[in-house]
Amino acid sequence: SSHFFLEIDGFESNATPNNTSPPVFSKPMDSNIRPCASGNGEDMDSPQSLQDDVTEYSPNVDSCANIPQGPEQTSARKKLKRYIFRAVSEGNIEELQGLLTELKERSNACTNMTVPDYLMKKFTASDTGKTCLMKALLNINQNTNEIVNMLLSFAEENGILERFINAAYTEEAYRGETALALAACTNQPDIIQLLMDNTRTNITSQDSRGNNILHALVTNDFVIRMYDMILLKSKDRNLETAKNKDGLTPLQLAAKTGKLEILKYILSREIREKPNRSLSRKFTDWAYGPVQSSLYDLTELDTTAENSVLEIIVYNTNIGVSCLLL
Repeated sequence: SSHFFLEIDGFESNATPNNTSPPVFSKPMDSNIRPCASGNGEDMDSPQSLQDDVTEYSPNVDSCANIPQGPEQTSARKKLKRYIFRAVSEGNIEELQGLLTELKERSNACTNMTVPDYLMKKFTASDTGKTCLMKALLNINQNTNEIVNMLLSFAEENGILERFINAAYTEEAYRGETALALAACTNQPDIIQLLMDNTRTNITSQDSRGNNILHALVTNDFVIRMYDMILLKSKDRNLETAKNKDGLTPLQLAAKTGKLEILKYILSREIREKPNRSLSRKFTDWAYGPVQSSLYDLTELDTTAENSVLEIIVYNTNIGVSCLLL
């Protein structure tokens, strides 16, 4: 059962100092420069890893019986994935269209693996799990939206949309993160809308730490608007009550990491439209001129709850802003 706190106010509260900080990434999610396997000093575009060069195109590993195997064809096949990722990152629509056509032809001629498996192999970096969809979202340009639409349309036409749209990083630092979480954390509302409108998108997916998309947004101070948009689009309060592997909901994680602005937003969120009002944590009871009475949902806040926000702030907050949070 929920508990509520009554507040009556008629005056503007004092301004609170802004102690937010930009997100910190332990290592880059995307890099166009990788050392070449030959060691000749050349560079090559992500996603090719050393393992890709050595094994991915070996005749015994990834050969397709019906595809010509001459030196020129082998060289072109080696470069196809690299060219797709490059076209995506550069926003080159015309080149990508041609490459997707070639990829489709090659997938139909391949006999030693299914078409979906072949396409996913060419769309995914073997060393990081990063797909060309993620590559597009990490290299924003004027054609990004059209590139994303092209990739999703191709995936749907070829029966890999669900696998492709929900593919996740396998690299340890970002393991489990999907394109949806990536778009949200890089502040791309049009892409968020596009992905969430697609019924194949798994909105509730969690990364290796058990964090869902709202947990991910909590750690980024500049995406409060994204948090609001995703919650309203999903119309699912369970997305906000889901716990990660540390037993923390997005609200509790905000308290734990000292994210003052997002914490204030979650606690004071009021949605007046009736269909979505259940997503509110603040409810205006009555108003008389500048004076109003509001009810606040104390779920997760009260000390009777496990990992209550108050206990986290007093005893377990990692950041030295406990007084401001209180």
